[in-house]
Amino acid sequence: MARGGRELVPHRPRESRSEDPGRGVEREVALVDVGEDVGDVVDAAYREKYGRYPSYVEPMVAPQARTTTLKLVPARVGEGV
Repeated sequence: MARGGRELVPHRPRESRSEDPGRGVEREVALVDVGEDVGDVVDAAYREKYGRYPSYVEPMVAPQARTTTLKLVPARVGEGV
């Protein structure tokens, strides 16, 4: 998970529930594809945070990983996720 501006953007398989047990927060969310500009921001955040581990960073910012980058947005009431 990386922060893209004010949004959290996961680089991982699609999920439909976001949970933070440490804070007791649980919300229904929708996952939407992000644009290239957000992908650039996310990749830069990964490089900044994990840059000292290039063998881990490069697979996370590879084109295949970028295609899995999604944005978490609150699910609308009555919308199935």
